[in-house]
Amino acid sequence: MVIRIERIGTEHASVVQQIYEKNPTYFLNTEHELPGPDAARKDIEDKVPVARRSTSYEKHFCLITLDGIPIGIVDLHQDHPQRGVTYVGLFLLDENFQDRGLGKNCFREVENYINRSFSCSHLRLGISLDNNVEGFWKKLGFVRNGHTYNWNGANRINSVFEMEKKL
Repeated sequence: MVIRIERIGTEHASVVQQIYEKNPTYFLNTEHELPGPDAARKDIEDKVPVARRSTSYEKHFCLITLDGIPIGIVDLHQDHPQRGVTYVGLFLLDENFQDRGLGKNCFREVENYINRSFSCSHLRLGISLDNNVEGFWKKLGFVRNGHTYNWNGANRINSVFEMEKKL
């Protein structure tokens, strides 16, 4: 079993869109509707406003493959909201590959990718109250940091709490 994390651009939008379409539960929980036909392309593009970026900010939108088969994506924001923190915007595996322990193994590869690609001391992510995945992140060593916010999704506003992990 070989898991790879590869940074991609909008030229891979059709592959990402297929992964999105294999994850109706996530989108129904967070957006209350299925992803639109252009959702992947829009997500691959960088939407963090320049005014909110650190001077060293960089987006890494990555494809996750298992033995060469695309099974998921991870959206990483290097040095966001500040230097030394990588914000995990989205970590999503094809629902057909969930609940097998692969998520844990895939995220360990994401951490390896981060360690190889850039300097980072902390990982941070937000969890929508409508998408109950806190247990998964706790198993990976993440803890709540006390910060909450409202996130304007494509179709609705989500209440979010943050979790983080020291690397």
